[in-house]
Amino acid sequence: MSSILIFIPYFGTLPEVFPFWYNSALNNPDVDFLFITDCDIKEAPNIKVRKSTLEKEKERFEKALGMEICLPNAYKLCDFKQLMASSMPMSGRDTISGGSETSIWCMEGSVIISQKTFLPDTT
Repeated sequence: MSSILIFIPYFGTLPEVFPFWYNSALNNPDVDFLFITDCDIKEAPNIKVRKSTLEKEKERFEKALGMEICLPNAYKLCDFKQLMASSMPMSGRDTISGGSETSIWCMEGSVIISQKTFLPDTT
């Protein structure tokens, strides 16, 4: 069980460098990743995919907030990042993350590196 879950909403075509990011994520088994996407991404033990569209996410946010919102493109998802995890059903979070306690918002272009590689335990 990881204590970190990184939410990655991504809609559209994956960038050419995605395979490098994917390998970076695979090499960090202590971190769980959850893609909310319309892309085809292969799942792995620490990489989960929830298929959705921008329109479906907009509807989910509107239902959680009880009001209409303006979400014209995926770029504006950053305005709703706090709602991303909190509006997901608890059972879904537990299933996806194995009970992760911390969630982090991740944007395109991030490279994931384990602290253990660079900060060895000196105790």
